[in-house]
Amino acid sequence: MRTKDSWPLALTRAKYPLAPRLTLRPTPQRVDAGFLRLSVGSLLSAMGIGVFAFVGLGYISSDVRFADQLRKQHRLENPDAVFEFVISQKVQAPAGSPVYYGQSFKRMMGSENNWLWCDEGAIVIAVLAGRLGYPTRLVDLVHRDTGVSHHTIVEVSIRGVWQAYDFTGRKKVAHATDSVDYPALARARPYPQWHHALLLHNGILRLASETWRAQNWPAKATTPLQSD
Repeated sequence: MRTKDSWPLALTRAKYPLAPRLTLRPTPQRVDAGFLRLSVGSLLSAMGIGVFAFVGLGYISSDVRFADQLRKQHRLENPDAVFEFVISQKVQAPAGSPVYYGQSFKRMMGSENNWLWCDEGAIVIAVLAGRLGYPTRLVDLVHRDTGVSHHTIVEVSIRGVWQAYDFTGRKKVAHATDSVDYPALARARPYPQWHHALLLHNGILRLASETWRAQNWPAKATTPLQSD
């Protein structure tokens, strides 16, 4: 079907068959630079608001904020005070109790259950002591014969000296291996590492991590060998 504008071309070809064919092309539309800048600016603003909300809301619901609240409320000013507070609130988990892998600090300290596993107790002490500015590390006590860790404690660096705290034994020990009655090798691992720090400082990330872990590693009624 020919349009009104195409008739002059059709008549020209009928009169002059050898005339070159002409093709009418639409004039390209120019993009308004102002509109483009506005769109990019709006996108960047929306992204900025999203990042601010993610960081802000994540901190409000974070483990470190909850730890700071406990620290101030109970006037915890040094690692010894932290240790005494934790063992006054929690005890060693009874045999056969379920293991919830990768629980948050908030969940461990806010749970109605008054028990923790040895590595969970060590992590709780490490988080609180870390908020006071003390370097901390977890120490796994590996059996010399089997190569399996049956116990975990926490060490806190106080004026350059590592002090060992045994949550399960509810005591300080001079050396990490003094906390067990089997021949053991002490294997220290820094805590928190960078991925722990991310989860500790953002409750949204922590919730996502807990949800994923719950789906992939359901709770088990067994004694944990190691935790992260």
